[in-house]
Amino acid sequence: KATREMVKGLSHEIKNPLGGIMGAAQLLDRTLTDKSQAKFTKIIRKESERLLKLINAMASPLPSVNKDMINIHEVTEHVTELFKYDADNLGVSFIKDYDPSIPQLYLDKNQIIQALINIIRNAIQAINKDGQITIKTRPLLKYTIGDTRHDLVIKIDVIDNGIGIPEKKLKEIFYPMVTTKNDGMGLGLTIAQSIIMQNKGIIECKSKNKETVFSIIIPWCTG
Repeated sequence: KATREMVKGLSHEIKNPLGGIMGAAQLLDRTLTDKSQAKFTKIIRKESERLLKLINAMASPLPSVNKDMINIHEVTEHVTELFKYDADNLGVSFIKDYDPSIPQLYLDKNQIIQALINIIRNAIQAINKDGQITIKTRPLLKYTIGDTRHDLVIKIDVIDNGIGIPEKKLKEIFYPMVTTKNDGMGLGLTIAQSIIMQNKGIIECKSKNKETVFSIIIPWCTG
């Protein structure tokens, strides 16, 4: 509840510049003569629209969800593509370790995209230069989340070899306004955890010897 109230308070300030970005992208799309660049304006428009829907949903007293059967690897590929420019500039490489046996999941695609964006952005910011981020997926049998035992869950690990997280911060890393960065507000991981919990899952974090692992664990279901 506290997180939603905070998001609601910030949503107006976010929507104003977001509307400007969407409008500028539409104008740019109309004036582009190089078709090879059109995919970039398409990404800007698509991600701006997705973010606007997410803000509206999270600021609502009864957040709406739009669930469908999704391929989790298509989602992870989409998100890593969004960070390709930042990763290339920093010399950060993505390593994919996917389990092809993972079945489709019944989830809100936009929500999962946003949760992954927040976690992967956090991983990139934790790496100074020439690091790597591993995206690993695995199915797990008989896994307990809270008080509920699930026959099958899907685990998505985001592993970075950055600066690590101090042990005293690990227990509060998902709290609002908690951050290890000077220029952050400490909301990204809070929002990510809220999203995954709405899907009856959880995000866990461990950090040791400068290796940090954020694990998204989601129960498998078909509707």
